[in-house]
Amino acid sequence: MGKTEIPYQHKDIIFKSLTEIFANRVLDFYDINTAPIVRAEPANLPTITVQEKTMDFVFYLADDSYLHLEFQSTKSPEDLKRFLEYDVALCRKNDKSVHTYVVWCRYNGCPRESALWFN
Repeated sequence: MGKTEIPYQHKDIIFKSLTEIFANRVLDFYDINTAPIVRAEPANLPTITVQEKTMDFVFYLADDSYLHLEFQSTKSPEDLKRFLEYDVALCRKNDKSVHTYVVWCRYNGCPRESALWFN
């Protein structure tokens, strides 16, 4: 009797089903060292609406990656999330690493105090 190849989608369904059934032992089974599981959360993500968004600057670098440079006058966690969305979109579009730097401009026009916010 020959081997039967299980399609990828079926393997995915099997692993998801077993993980759901044995949720209390999934960390040990997969050898994942994290805090204990409290509960399962919905894993589906809502559809993202495509909108054109513009980054301040994007440079292609000699190491085959991109530099994403932003100038900001505010410091907000929402800004970081927005930059992350830009970087994910750029990475998906070009399949290259993205290095992000934000220059925080404390004063109008950035003349006095500027600092790298994050990398």
